[in-house]
Amino acid sequence: DSSADVTGPVIPIMAHPPERTSDLSFRSFLELATHHDERGRRRRRKHLKLDIKEEECIRTVLDELRRMPTTGEGSAPAGDESGNAPFIFFNADILPGPGSRKGPGNVSAGELIGPCMEYMALEDGRGRATCAFSLGWRTDPRSLLGYTKEDAGAMERTIRDYDLADTGVVLAVNARVLSKSLRALDGLMAAFPSCQVLVWTATGEPPISAALRRKIWNHFDAVGCGERVGFDCNVAPNAVTGLLLDVAVAIVGVSWTVKNMFCNPHQQ
Repeated sequence: DSSADVTGPVIPIMAHPPERTSDLSFRSFLELATHHDERGRRRRRKHLKLDIKEEECIRTVLDELRRMPTTGEGSAPAGDESGNAPFIFFNADILPGPGSRKGPGNVSAGELIGPCMEYMALEDGRGRATCAFSLGWRTDPRSLLGYTKEDAGAMERTIRDYDLADTGVVLAVNARVLSKSLRALDGLMAAFPSCQVLVWTATGEPPISAALRRKIWNHFDAVGCGERVGFDCNVAPNAVTGLLLDVAVAIVGVSWTVKNMFCNPHQQ
């Protein structure tokens, strides 16, 4: 995750909120994710998912990518055994969502997409069209409500407004929130056949049950999109633990929702 350093000039660091400090800068992280090939060129050797948490980081992160040091004629991504070059996914919560509707997303669509598209155009000009967007909604897994048609509509407008249909978009969604409204993304998936879904659990969120994970995949498989869905979820080690954790989060969600109805009514 890329956040800004707490003081001084903007220095992208690898940290997940609420942490504001780190001993690993984005530049150092890039050096760890690259290697020199037999011709002395610096190459990316890993897929990178850059989870942008603050708008202030974006242009500096892209500058670092452009300045990726090389010792040969140029920088290039290294292909894997199948010949596929590693991708860079630019990830951010660009829209408000269930449980966190007050205010915009963590990063505005314009601040993220515009500069990244410029960088992607440069990469494409070098014959290295190996970037895509991973876009999501700011959510809270304690929410009793799932994604809505309005949430899906806002994302569809973003994809159309920025002409991302052919660029490659991964829709990043929280597992527990999605499980409460499995059909919410069906229209998006039908409208954009190139879109994929990444189902995740948050840092610090209790693991989900294997049954909940299976329920999500079964839905997408039933509508013909099973091969377009991936999971980045912490799954409970057994069925009993998973069930208890799912129930516990649901119970906590009830009290959390009631509290927010009075203290933060716009969050839901």
